[in-house]
Amino acid sequence: MLDQGKITKEQARNIDTTKVSIVQTDINLDTLESVVEKFQSDFLRVMKKRDPDEYNRKYNKLINSGRWDQDQVGGKLT
Repeated sequence: MLDQGKITKEQARNIDTTKVSIVQTDINLDTLESVVEKFQSDFLRVMKKRDPDEYNRKYNKLINSGRWDQDQVGGKLT
């Protein structure tokens, strides 16, 4: 997208991968966002269960900052 000029470097730094910002599909955007968010939620649950120490190492700073809670999922964490 950067190479094609469809987004700027600043936009790329702030991409939330659970939200559609560039439409490249005929799939309903609400459906697509819902599927992505479910996948990310499921993935984080599995990761936390499989390796809680790594999960905490990776996400505790963000969780403790108050900007994200453990039950919330956002594409900025992937």
